[in-house]
Amino acid sequence: MPRLSSPLAVYKKPLQGMDARESRPEGAPALLFNVDTSWEGTWRARPGFFRKTFTAAADKCMGLYPFRRGGDFFIVSIWADLAAKRMVLRFHVDEADASGNQLALKGTTLLNGSDTNFPGLGEPYTDKHFYDFVQAGRFLYFCNGHGRLFEMELTSPSPPLLYPDAINIRNQFLENGMAPSALSYLQDGFSPASLHFFFDQLVVTGFDRETLIGLSNPLDASQTDIPDDILNAARDRVIVTQSHVFVSEPALWRSYPLEDAGGMYWLFDEDVVASENVRQTLLIFTTKSVFRITGHGSATPRREWIADASLVSARAMCHFSTYLFFVADEGCFVTDGGMVRKVSEPMDPLWFNDESPPLCRKTQQAFVKTVVPGNVNPRLLRECAAVDDRTRKQVYVSLPSAGMGENSMLWVWNYEDMISEQGPGKWSIWAGPEEEFTTSAVVVSTEAITAVTTGSPTTVLCNAADFLSDYELVVGDEFQVEITGATITASGVVVTELNTTHTAILTTLNRFTVPVNTGTYASGAYTGTVHMPLGLNTNSTAAGSPRKHMHITAMAVDRGPGTEIVYTGTSTGGIYAIESSQVDSDGVQGVGPFKGTPTLLGFPVLMGLGLTGEVEADGRTIYTDVSVRMKQTMRNSAQDDNSPVMTVVARSEGEAQKLLKATDPELEFEQAIDIMQEGVSETTTSVIGDAAEPGIFLGSGAGGTSSPLMEKEYHRFYARLNVPDEEGRGVVVDIHRSAKNRSHDMTVEEVILYGLPKSGSQREQS
Repeated sequence: MPRLSSPLAVYKKPLQGMDARESRPEGAPALLFNVDTSWEGTWRARPGFFRKTFTAAADKCMGLYPFRRGGDFFIVSIWADLAAKRMVLRFHVDEADASGNQLALKGTTLLNGSDTNFPGLGEPYTDKHFYDFVQAGRFLYFCNGHGRLFEMELTSPSPPLLYPDAINIRNQFLENGMAPSALSYLQDGFSPASLHFFFDQLVVTGFDRETLIGLSNPLDASQTDIPDDILNAARDRVIVTQSHVFVSEPALWRSYPLEDAGGMYWLFDEDVVASENVRQTLLIFTTKSVFRITGHGSATPRREWIADASLVSARAMCHFSTYLFFVADEGCFVTDGGMVRKVSEPMDPLWFNDESPPLCRKTQQAFVKTVVPGNVNPRLLRECAAVDDRTRKQVYVSLPSAGMGENSMLWVWNYEDMISEQGPGKWSIWAGPEEEFTTSAVVVSTEAITAVTTGSPTTVLCNAADFLSDYELVVGDEFQVEITGATITASGVVVTELNTTHTAILTTLNRFTVPVNTGTYASGAYTGTVHMPLGLNTNSTAAGSPRKHMHITAMAVDRGPGTEIVYTGTSTGGIYAIESSQVDSDGVQGVGPFKGTPTLLGFPVLMGLGLTGEVEADGRTIYTDVSVRMKQTMRNSAQDDNSPVMTVVARSEGEAQKLLKATDPELEFEQAIDIMQEGVSETTTSVIGDAAEPGIFLGSGAGGTSSPLMEKEYHRFYARLNVPDEEGRGVVVDIHRSAKNRSHDMTVEEVILYGLPKSGSQREQS
């Protein structure tokens, strides 16, 4: 196709990550949604999330750990049973079961019930406190700061796991160590939230309340290391506070001496969140600061302040390369044990909810049920988790979007440029498919929408108390309500109302009201789907509802021989894995470590290029073409109606355009990019051989039908827009692909926006 204008904006390989700031670098898009930046400097559709197992829709994953020791491998998972209000521990092995689950359930027990195998463990129920894990040889320790500290021991390795014969679980196991007569050891009863293995010692911290704990020996009255104000009168009990850090004796992970200088640290006026090490340096994270401990294990350990940053939880950090990544209230940081550097500046507008990336209205409407634009809910940062995917050189951060009650998106940071000293890294946002409210979140009217003779009354649609408790809402919030309804007979007339959208208003904290057209609605009860506040652009969640798989509440990495898999646990009873291989809607799988039948859910893809092409105030820009250079990886929509469609949408930022209504067709310009299949067509028949005596086939079928695509070739595809830019304000351009329940391969290496600057005012050009 001939080029009719000059290139005004060029995005070329190596492509940059997203930058949500208004003054972003040239070539950086304003939003990358479900885009993977780890593939050779291109923008690629993110890999699929494949379901490995499913427990129950009412189970919320509170912890996940791949346990690997020698030839033994199984996954430990902890769930909050939302229906029965109990904590459940499960063990899964890597083999398919009769239901097609790729992780077969091999054992389960109740942590707070009367299970016959492990009676009386007494773990309190919670769906807010997540578990931290640490493995030491055949032992696995886990806790959440709310309940007990547990020890799991693999006693007789014999894969497949024979549960419970091969496992012992204890929650009272502390013991006196190497000097039982000389030192005072902690007895059972403390409840840390953070566990860390460092130089053959367990470091425990993250106490969220003061607890009085007994000692094996009373402290000598002459000692001065332990303050008297945290001891009882008999000096045989100690108050464990939020500022304590305890370190076990080497190789004795059940013994914690109090007066050993290397065994207990007390940070005055600092509530400790967690500990971790990087480059053989012990770090202590508090609600205010980051410290490092020098002289660990000696008689004179010291703490040194290195940064002001408040870690949000023990799960919100992970190692990558020779650095430690962590999430604080102020954003995302990395440290090498000396310096602390913030790496999330490009995402600050979304982190602090200052602004949102400029998007076209059609794009916003298409993505209203996803987490676009990706604003963060700062009130729930304690629930976030982080994990390193070494294969793709990127960190996944599971975060709650604004207005959400739990994690609903992944912020993805590709660190390849940072470790190669080529740049600060690349950001993108991943989330699931468009989501609908279900069960308690589907609002079913128990009150009739009554037709009246005059006006369009504000009619009570529903009682919203069932799910408002999951959100921090105020009277006046607007919601999008899709009234689906049933066929209703009124006065002999059959009325069917389907998929009609209204703007609902929260009039009280218990009720929605919806203005309805009484000429359309007959008397009767209608059902409706309520989406979260329009200004938040969030997806759905509610207690007891079957949420989608991207509501990730736990993450972990299995680094076994020749494999590395990122596992995710969800709030809907599923364990998923991030896989590079793809499957289509029929469950046909590509190359990958699959067992059983993988399940792939479709997801939309969005590249928001933001505001581009700004010129002088006395001129305007006319965009004529959008060019996308990408790999040919699938048939076009004319040949296969299940192929995702790529669409370009653009709008002017001029003042005149802002006066137009959002429904006005002149407001925005939209065109689908035709993804062509090049080479041999599907109807070409091979003349060399046939089905009986095959020779050379051009495709997979006998006679050469279903021809292969040229997957290694890049092709340029165009969209013709002709978007006038009123008053020289620039043009907002979005490129997106629809969600399909099939493989979503897409690799883009270049995007060019062509336009023609024209001088003179809008009035003169008219």
